[in-house]
Amino acid sequence: MIYDYKNREIHFENPKEETDYKAHMAEYGPGTGKTHPDDCPYCAARGWKTFPGTTFEAECDKWAAEHPDEVEEPDKEA
Repeated sequence: MIYDYKNREIHFENPKEETDYKAHMAEYGPGTGKTHPDDCPYCAARGWKTFPGTTFEAECDKWAAEHPDEVEEPDKEA
């Protein structure tokens, strides 16, 4: 899995990895009553990050704050 903090995207290295990730994450979330553990052994075995105590979105925000010259400004309407 490739974490693209600049563009706020997660890319999969192959279709099987994407299928495995989506199937695993479907076990968690609002409809299941379960939350994804920070120390998930399934994710750890695959080298996937779980962002303990934070989220991917928060890590993207942190990256943007640390690299202001690389962040594209949204188009402003006149």
